[in-house]
Amino acid sequence: MSSSIQKGQQTHSDIKLKDRPGKAWAIVLLNDDVTPYAFVVALVMLTFNFSEQSAEVITHRVHTTGSAKIGSFSKQEAFQKRTIIIQSARNGGYPLQAKIVKDD
Repeated sequence: MSSSIQKGQQTHSDIKLKDRPGKAWAIVLLNDDVTPYAFVVALVMLTFNFSEQSAEVITHRVHTTGSAKIGSFSKQEAFQKRTIIIQSARNGGYPLQAKIVKDD
């Protein structure tokens, strides 16, 4: 993924993640060298209802650190959203991966 975060934009720590009380499963996006940056931004916006700027920050974190937590969800919701991510990526011909982890 190529980065497009501009100076003065929000950083990952500025974004309120989609954490919800009582939700114990986190979705983590994983970086790869094939999936276009813009595709990941659009997917995060559509799947998680983030603004473009917030989706850019999350995508930048995936790109620079290798992964990024998107938020915490119920187990069922986490698996549904992960399925959307994987299906959308495959439909676009991309290997983007997401994992679900127990949130502390």
